[in-house]
Amino acid sequence: MDISVQPLASLSQPFSWQVQMGRHQVTFRTEDEARGFVQALEKRISAEHLLPALPDVPAASHRLSR
Repeated sequence: MDISVQPLASLSQPFSWQVQMGRHQVTFRTEDEARGFVQALEKRISAEHLLPALPDVPAASHRLSR
């Protein structure tokens, strides 16, 4: 995932920061807040993710009854 941090100037907020993640953007008041968000996001993305184990169920019980 491409994540970028850039300054953002607007009329309502003279100076703020924006984090872009693909087509999604999040705006922050300070660069420190934006970079902290990116750091937390990257940590969560790189964390190990385990899928829950499915119970042992005989294959016949997976069929749909009509």
